[in-house]
Amino acid sequence: MMHAELDGIVCSGPLQGRRQTYALVEALLPPTPTRARDEALAELAGRYVAGHGPARSIDLAWWSGLTIRDARRGLELAGPALARETVGGREFWTSASANDHASERQPSVRLLPNWDELLVAFRDRGDAIDPGLSPAARAPMSLLANVVVRDGLVVGGWRRSQQGDAIRVTARLDVALDASERAALHSAAAELAAFLGRPGATVAID
Repeated sequence: MMHAELDGIVCSGPLQGRRQTYALVEALLPPTPTRARDEALAELAGRYVAGHGPARSIDLAWWSGLTIRDARRGLELAGPALARETVGGREFWTSASANDHASERQPSVRLLPNWDELLVAFRDRGDAIDPGLSPAARAPMSLLANVVVRDGLVVGGWRRSQQGDAIRVTARLDVALDASERAALHSAAAELAAFLGRPGATVAID
């Protein structure tokens, strides 16, 4: 089944209990027109930045398998859909329609799973790491495991276990959270429990 997925014949479907289901790709996705190479590069670059920006050309190349040259060409061809900015001598691309949400808001704390796009989609993951994160937690296999993210920056890791019908989330934090951020962490655990169809969640912080 893995080979069939890699060949684009089937794709993963929803779980049925603990069993994975599959569906034919052609049954779920409509046929798409063939694109010229430059058009395809621009489309790929634009979609990547829309979902991952701010990002650099090396990130697009890492994520897509394109050469650096093709990644840069795709970003240039995407044109008006993207905005370019140089920060600290590094060139970043963002969606031109992205809004600045720097105004006062509630803290964002998320429990991200293994191989989440916030980290795996970038060649350089340093911009997604809180400065207070310990050296051990910066190791690739730690960053690509379950991580706790505060306002877009990794502040620790987490694991889950089951206590009866309830979910227990144990968070290992390298960076202290204030009261509102801890409340947001509890909300994230409750969202995980709801997603898993469990009645509730408890949170322990190491």
